[in-house]
Amino acid sequence: MRHIYIVFLLLFSIGCEKEIPYDEQTYTPRLVVNGMIQAGSAIHIDVTESASILADFNHDYVEIDDCQVRLYENDLLVESLSAGNEGVYTFSHIASSGMTYRIELNHNRLPNASCETTVPGSVNIISATGITGDDFETEVTLKWPDSDNADYYQVLMYQVYEQSTDTSLIDWTTSSPYFGADPLGDGENYYWNDAMLLDELFKDGTAELDLNLQYFANPGTPGSQEAIAVLLGCSESYYRYKSSLRLYQNSDGGLFSQPVQIFSNVEGGLGILAASSKSIVSVSF
Repeated sequence: MRHIYIVFLLLFSIGCEKEIPYDEQTYTPRLVVNGMIQAGSAIHIDVTESASILADFNHDYVEIDDCQVRLYENDLLVESLSAGNEGVYTFSHIASSGMTYRIELNHNRLPNASCETTVPGSVNIISATGITGDDFETEVTLKWPDSDNADYYQVLMYQVYEQSTDTSLIDWTTSSPYFGADPLGDGENYYWNDAMLLDELFKDGTAELDLNLQYFANPGTPGSQEAIAVLLGCSESYYRYKSSLRLYQNSDGGLFSQPVQIFSNVEGGLGILAASSKSIVSVSF
């Protein structure tokens, strides 16, 4: 009976196959906008043109340099640009915490687009301690108070090499209760070398995060090794984008897997405009 069922399933699958013609002429390319606004830094965005699903996978990005781009701060126009440099539009305006920024783009060939994000309030790491145990097991504990204007956080750890200005992102693991199913339902909030945290998981308004650093090249002499801890207070748009991106990266792409839509907050186009505030501390071992 089992063999009959399998044969029936195969015949059913073959019999139900249907080709749906795709007319590439109906595809309308759109503006793709990508930008990360950071408090205390000049604002810049990358603008390219989207490509058809049938385009060559290795196709070159089409950079758009002839957009009319307007930057608004709390609904007030602060700067306009009429040309980009290899798809990059750089404003002289410096972003501030707590401000909402909107960018409007007009193009003579592609549909107009706009995007908006709010820069979170300032964040501050109040302590960062490092311990090196046997077999070079290195642990770092970070503490920071929950900001009134930041609901989402990202944690990054970088290794600093002796007698060099080079750094590299450090992989780590953790058993912190802050991790698990994403409260927003957009994907996973933990991915090897960075963390996306939601402040609803914090207790008493303070976060304490223990990290076990992986492959951290510690020579064994106390105080001779340094790591850099970076805490970002992130906009909701960045949190949703990163969560959906990780869900996409973890998708097996199988026949029965669910399609994953990468989060976008660009109206009339594609891409992401996000914002963050940053706190950086050095950790010695």
